[in-house]
Amino acid sequence: MPRTRANTTRKRPLRVSGDSVALTTSEALLRDNAIGAEAVLGASLTLTGSVVKNNSVNAAAGPGSAVLATGNWWGSLDAAVIAAGTSGGVDYSGFLAYEPVLTTAIATATGGTVFGTRNIGIVLASRNAEEMRLSENSAFPDVFYVPFSPTTSFVLSRAGAKSRYLSSSAVRQRRNLPRLSLRSPT
Repeated sequence: MPRTRANTTRKRPLRVSGDSVALTTSEALLRDNAIGAEAVLGASLTLTGSVVKNNSVNAAAGPGSAVLATGNWWGSLDAAVIAAGTSGGVDYSGFLAYEPVLTTAIATATGGTVFGTRNIGIVLASRNAEEMRLSENSAFPDVFYVPFSPTTSFVLSRAGAKSRYLSSSAVRQRRNLPRLSLRSPT
C-alpha cells in the first residue's frame, strides 16, 4: 500500500502521494514553501477556500496526478500570474478575488457566559486575520477596525442578555463571525 502524507501546518507544504490516493481539504494556509500544494505518483488533491501564496511554486501536479484547486486565493487577481505559479495539471479556475479569513473563533477568557462585572476578557483565533472589531450590534455602528490581537478586553453595556459580534479581516476580505452570547450584571 502506498504511503500517504498530508500536512497543512503554516509554513509547511501540503503533499499527497500515492497511486489512487485522493485528498479533499479546505481552509488551508499554504505559504512560504518551496511548493505549497502538490500531488505526485498518481495522487489527486482537491483544495478549496484556501490561501495559497508566496511559495516558489504555489501548486504542482506530477505525472498521472491532478490538483483541483478552484475557489482559492493565490495572492493575485491576474490569471497569468496565478498560472505562472503552478506546474503540471493544476486547475486554479474560479479563483477568489480576496483573501479569505481562515479558522476564526471567539470565546471568553474564562469560558463563562455569565459575568458579575462589565469588563470581560475575550480570546480570539484566526490563522491569518490582520484586523478586527467587536460590538454588541451586528451592524458595528461607530466601531472601527483595530490590529488583530488574540486577546482583548470588552466592556459590556447595560445589564441583561446580549450578544458580542466579531468581524475580522485579511488583506482583501472582511468576514463577520458567529456571535458569542453573554449575560452581564444587573
